[in-house]
Amino acid sequence: MDTQFVVGSFESTIHYGQTFFQAFTPTQFKGKHLIFFANQQYYESFANQATTFFEHTDMDWYILSNQRNCHTVNEMLEGLKFLAKFNRSESYVFVSFGNKGAIQLTSFFHQFSPFSSEFLAICLSLQSFSVALTKERFLIQPPFLKSLIWENLPQASYVFLPKDAVSLGERLSDFLVLLRIALTDDTFYTQLQERYLNKERLVKESYMNYIEFITQSYATNTYPLTQYGSWFEEILYETENSHVLSAEMKHYLGFLFHFIWNCVTIEKSELCKDVLGWMRTLGFPINVPDSFVVSDFLVKAAQESKNTPRLVQVDFFTKNYQLIAPNEEQFIDVYQLYQHVIEEEPSSDRK
Repeated sequence: MDTQFVVGSFESTIHYGQTFFQAFTPTQFKGKHLIFFANQQYYESFANQATTFFEHTDMDWYILSNQRNCHTVNEMLEGLKFLAKFNRSESYVFVSFGNKGAIQLTSFFHQFSPFSSEFLAICLSLQSFSVALTKERFLIQPPFLKSLIWENLPQASYVFLPKDAVSLGERLSDFLVLLRIALTDDTFYTQLQERYLNKERLVKESYMNYIEFITQSYATNTYPLTQYGSWFEEILYETENSHVLSAEMKHYLGFLFHFIWNCVTIEKSELCKDVLGWMRTLGFPINVPDSFVVSDFLVKAAQESKNTPRLVQVDFFTKNYQLIAPNEEQFIDVYQLYQHVIEEEPSSDRK
């Protein structure tokens, strides 16, 4: 199935509901040079099949790490060295194959390298699909400093969601894509709560039925969906002892603390407790390791808030939102509400 995605002056075609070998034809890219920018895990599991399938097409692979944030300036420089050996007179198809970092880097090479190229994205998770729908692109200088920002979209995205062998962590990351949308849509929120009662259901149920709805949501409500949680996630990278948190954990906590802050600013503490309780039931790690001090993180956030752009404050279960400048007092309330939720956590769930 196909659907069109339009945001601003950008347009992209979304293909979904088929296998890789149904969505493409062996001669589809004949006369062009395919270059896959793939995370290591996807290269190892799929390169041989793809090479056989496109046997009549010139093809190369550039292998990226499996890290969530592999779209670094250093990786970009290595990628440019790799591309330097190719003939500039050829027509290329640059294909991202993997996570958000793969999409960001492929986008960069399409936008700025001296080649005539198309930009396609193969998305194997809702998380990477949501990045394909986000026109803002950036590279990072570790730990998480945005060093270059531009805008584009893939000409087309192909969504293939594995039906099995998906870890709980991967499912949780994908579920956050749905939860962000649910916070702006009461009907969808109710549907998710009824369908995903526990982590067992979360792992077993397919997300493929949501592709068109996600596409429509990002087209009509793109700013809050793409920004929600991102500032808090960036602050986590700058906080002392944040190395004890994985990149995925920082992503979860970025959403979690933005949501708590949102609840504080519109006085929705009971909703906060309900949503965090549900997230805990689904397997989200609400607690942090003892070596990471939440109060230090929120002090850092309060300090940075003096110079930060305004944050998205969602009027829950509506499409309405505002951009609000956070203040220090709010972060005290965020800490207190978070601690209250943790104290209510069943002892069997505590780390």
